[in-house]
Amino acid sequence: VMELVSGPTLRQRLDDATPIDPWQAAGLAAQVAEALDAAHRAGLVHRDIKPANVLLCGDGRVKVADFGIAKAIADADLTQPGLMVGTAKYLAPEQVRGETVDPRTAIYSLGIVLYEMLCGRPPFAADTDAATALARLHQDPLRPRQVRAGVPKALEDIVCRAMAREVADRFDSAADLRA
Repeated sequence: VMELVSGPTLRQRLDDATPIDPWQAAGLAAQVAEALDAAHRAGLVHRDIKPANVLLCGDGRVKVADFGIAKAIADADLTQPGLMVGTAKYLAPEQVRGETVDPRTAIYSLGIVLYEMLCGRPPFAADTDAATALARLHQDPLRPRQVRAGVPKALEDIVCRAMAREVADRFDSAADLRA
């Protein structure tokens, strides 16, 4: 049983229109980051942050759904080494490699979602899910301002830091990303 949220998913919003206004996208991402921070403080890492799991309430609030494959931070036995769990377009490099996840894994995925909101397309695309997932291991995407000129530089820098290939180069927490 879960709450009925009256409104579309972010996926539906992205499919129905052009890229989202940069400051509106930043506001939506900030709300997702706030939800992720609450989950992280409770000891959970959401391993499938994607637009379909971001619910847009009619009153402007955002809810994060589908914690079905969330991982308890302290429980190393929830996944086997080498197992990749999540949606290919939004996986962090460490997920692709089947390595340990932590809160910065969700930050990477949120960075991809924010990129898609700003640019109207995800940063990595290939013919198969596997090729899409592997692309992030070997190449950097175009910077958001190379895809959409109106993206503010400061927002582009936030997206690029959230999507850093190396875990240590990302924001330390969702609260830091939100700030």
